[in-house]
Order: sequence, then structure tokens, then C-alpha cells
Amino acid sequence: MLRRLRSLSARSRNAQSDESGLSLIELVVAMSIFTVVLGIYFSALMSMSRTTVQAQDSVDASDALRATFNVLDHQVRYATSINMPGKGASGDSWYVELEATDLPDSQPSMCYQWQLDTTTQVLSYRTWVKDGSSLVTDWRGVSWGVESATAGSPFTFKAAGTTSSETRQALTVSLKVEGLTTDQMSEQQNTFIARNSSSQSPSNLDVNGDGVRDAVCMTGMNRP
Repeated sequence: MLRRLRSLSARSRNAQSDESGLSLIELVVAMSIFTVVLGIYFSALMSMSRTTVQAQDSVDASDALRATFNVLDHQVRYATSINMPGKGASGDSWYVELEATDLPDSQPSMCYQWQLDTTTQVLSYRTWVKDGSSLVTDWRGVSWGVESATAGSPFTFKAAGTTSSETRQALTVSLKVEGLTTDQMSEQQNTFIARNSSSQSPSNLDVNGDGVRDAVCMTGMNRP
């Protein structure tokens, strides 16, 4: 009986000891470790989030350039003549024009004028019928946050030559686009061949002898 009482007394003391809890120092140390772990976790989470946003922004910028080049490809592909690129009267925008036969042969040719405004960084174009039977359309924005990927004009004209590999005019477009939410930049350069052009295209010649290639689609038009 005495042994049993001593055993019960020992168990009671152990139970009291087990329920004594943590000391203040132990609690502070545990909270400090937990805070460090949370800091590492949230730091990694924010880093992953920034990387994801940057990657998505880069993809969006690349998609914007691809959409722009798709529009240019359709227009330049059917061009019969491409003008020499240059700046407008204000000196703030780069321009290039082209004449395209994407309408039936019985219809007049279409004129396209592309503009890169270096102030607003908007790439846009407008159209009109060459014979003047329609009004000039409003500017149609294609890409925003756009810059020239070269030191000068984003448009580079190459005249048609006499060799078999250079019988068509070409337009090289070099652009870079900034992402919408970050400073991620996407840069692309494409060369488009005017399949309906030739060495006899008006902008390939200097018929009036003024030392400048003749222009198409500019009668009554200007480069603002």
C-alpha cells in the first residue's frame, strides 16, 4: 500500500511538472525563430511574384510587337512602292508611306502612312484612296510605349536593285516596346518585302532629277 501511495505521489509531481509550460525566454526565442521563418517565406513569395510579373510583361510586350508586325506584313506585302522614311514638320515623329494594290485591279490603289510619335511613343497609321475618292482616316493606334530600336528612324528603306536577289523594295522596321507594368523591354526587327514593287517603282527612281527619290501617295498630303 505504501509503495502504491509513493507511486501516485510521484506521478502527481510529474504531471504538475509537465503542465508548467514555457518560460518567457523560451517563448521569446520561439517567436523570434517563427518571425525569421515568416520573413524568409514572404521574401521568397514577393520575389517569385515580381519574376512572374516581369515575365508576363515581357510576353505582353512581345505580343504587341508581333501584332504590329502582322499588320505591317499585310500592308507592305502588296506594296507597289515605298517612300523614303523621314521626320515630319514638327520634328517629333518618324514617317513612312507606301502604295498598295490590295484592292481589285479595277479599283484605285490604297495609300498607307505610318507614324511613330517620339513624344507620346504611339505607333499608328492612317489610310486613304490614292485617287482622292475617300477622306483620310483618323490615326489608328497599333502599339503604345514604342521607341525606335535604332539611334535614328525606326523605318529603313531599301531600294530595288538589278540583281535577282534584290528585285523588290524592302522596308525594315526596328522597334522596342516597354511593358505596361514594369520597365521590361522587348525589341524586334523585321524586314518586309514589297512583292509588287520593282526597280521601276516611282520611289525607286528620280524622274524629276531633283536628287531625291520620287514619292507616292503624297499629293495633297503631308507629314505633320
